Amino acid sequence: MKNVFCLLLVFLTFQLHAQTSSRAQAVRYVQEGENFLQRGQLSEALDLFTNAVQADYGYSEAYLKRAMVYQMQGRYREAEMDFNQALQLNPNAANLYDQRGRLKLLAKDYAGALEDHTTALSMQPNDLSFQDHQLDDYYAMGEYELLLSSLDEWIERSPADEVLLQKKARVLYQLNDFDLALETIDEAISIKPNDALAHDLKGLILAAMDRPEDALNAFNQALFINPVFPIAHLNRGVVLYGLGKEKKALEDISTAIELGKNTSNIYFFRGVLRKESGDYEGALMDYDRALDLDSAYTDAIFNRSVALKMMGDFDQALAGAETLLQYAPESAKHWNLLGNLQMLYGDYFDAISSYDAAIRENPGYSEAFFNRGLAYVLIYANDRACEDFERARSLGFEDAGEMGLQFCGR
Repeated sequence: MKNVFCLLLVFLTFQLHAQTSSRAQAVRYVQEGENFLQRGQLSEALDLFTNAVQADYGYSEAYLKRAMVYQMQGRYREAEMDFNQALQLNPNAANLYDQRGRLKLLAKDYAGALEDHTTALSMQPNDLSFQDHQLDDYYAMGEYELLLSSLDEWIERSPADEVLLQKKARVLYQLNDFDLALETIDEAISIKPNDALAHDLKGLILAAMDRPEDALNAFNQALFINPVFPIAHLNRGVVLYGLGKEKKALEDISTAIELGKNTSNIYFFRGVLRKESGDYEGALMDYDRALDLDSAYTDAIFNRSVALKMMGDFDQALAGAETLLQYAPESAKHWNLLGNLQMLYGDYFDAISSYDAAIRENPGYSEAFFNRGLAYVLIYANDRACEDFERARSLGFEDAGEMGLQFCGR
């Protein structure tokens, strides 16, 4: 009996030593992986975190670290599986629910993100970061009324929190309640006058209120505080363009790009400015860059096709119009563009079908009626052409009246 007891004691001691050794090895792998992660060497960090998982399948930190790398690489499904495993090992860790919620938000699983952030907040009700992440979920879901209600609750607890006031102002701006948005952002600025982001938001609100000069002053203030604020350069460029100051607008947009804000909408807007100034080659390069960053950016595809049409490259313009309809077949504007290009090829019957589709999607689309009228003229269907010109005129299309007089005598 004594021998059996001794053997059992040796076995348990061995098991405990093995587990301790495995955990120690896993911790070493995680520490080494952290060093690579801090240097931005994701592949090397991922390998080491995987080694940590394999060394000790019960070490939740290893799953968490690997999930973070997967998330950085855009491998959301694998990241979520690791977060799930970490939570199974440590189900009472509010921060794990919060981090998994952030992942789901990135993956556009907004309902899942809200569920995780609500769980995290129920476990730690006073955690401001969890609360902030829940607000982000409401914003992403477009649940602005819920977001406002939640913001008001938090502002009542922390009335001097300028970040919460700024968030509220942004929501009110989204809801087109510009007067209250302006009042709220001014309150935030009174608490923290040197916040460039707040002044930029104030500029957006003022621009929406059709107060471009005041908006310009707000963007100038944002850029005085932070001269390397790319979004403020973009927004100021938009206002300058609206004021007819195209050259200065183009300078601001180019500065936004130089500052490293390589987002598709900035390239797109610079493309619009270049097209307006007659620089179709430059516009085309910007639309291409926008599409490199977002291949489904339909406005960029549309404007690119228009630029190609103006440059006489009808084949590529037509290909762009057909691509547009793959992304958004319900867009009357896209069908109208296709019809215009088919007209250039002399495919009048195909063009009429495209204009039919445009009118079907938007029965009040005056330009499509006018264009279809032109196509009817070219196939000698004058009665139908006159009906379309009259319809276009009644919808406010200015050139339709002249065409009616020329072909219909009315």
